[in-house]
Amino acid sequence: MTLQNKKLQHLQAYYDLIWSSPNTEILTRLQFQTSCREFAFECLGDLKGKRLLEIGPGQGRETLFFAKEGAQVYAVDISCKSLRLIKNIPIAHEPEDLTLPEGPRITQSGQWTTDYKQIILIQANAEQLPFKEETFDRIFAQTMLMHTNFIQVARESARILRPGGIAVFMEPLRLNPLLYVYRKFRSTFKLTSPHYIGLKDIKRMGSFFKTTFHREFYLTALLGVYLNRERKVYQKIKQNLEHIDSWLIQWFPFLRSFCWMTVMRFEK
Repeated sequence: MTLQNKKLQHLQAYYDLIWSSPNTEILTRLQFQTSCREFAFECLGDLKGKRLLEIGPGQGRETLFFAKEGAQVYAVDISCKSLRLIKNIPIAHEPEDLTLPEGPRITQSGQWTTDYKQIILIQANAEQLPFKEETFDRIFAQTMLMHTNFIQVARESARILRPGGIAVFMEPLRLNPLLYVYRKFRSTFKLTSPHYIGLKDIKRMGSFFKTTFHREFYLTALLGVYLNRERKVYQKIKQNLEHIDSWLIQWFPFLRSFCWMTVMRFEK
């Protein structure tokens, strides 16, 4: 067995375990990154009638949202537990404190209703996607490039996108010193030996596409992760910190490298 295959098996086992039970780190990230996710959805544009590939769907929140928006969704993950979770998730089991798209409506037989019949679940590796050239109109992925050869993922994404197609990636950046300490000593992701990207890496990914755009999120607003979400002032403080971030990044662009998240939009 090659080193690459061993790494892939280790990553698959890790996420099979993660999706077998709730993960605090992932849930905290999903709760906090609302503005980042909303911007990523804006970058995808109108999804009605589009064929969309989602890489690394996790718990399937975005998968169901894309289907509701009218896309034919192909969800690809190396974790069979993730895909099984998406297939079987009832709306009653979704955490109540998250801002989520409406979940699937479950019939008495336990099957999804017609709105979600266009979701196709596939176990596959993002670096070797099992699709023909120019198959998809849209690609979406979040927090998965750090587990891959991101250049190969970009190459594969460009290959399977149709001309004029759009790929959007939400991904954590590597340079924030507070995040570095947390990742080194506390993050469960450290078990997978992740390789976080930098802004120069986005330029390298963009070499496979016609246009590249990216926007960064959560500089001072990163402090909002530690606030008590049950207090009414939480959203107001979070919004104010994000406004401060916008001002700082506008006047001091070099600070973008120290943000937590980036949203990348590539067009073929």
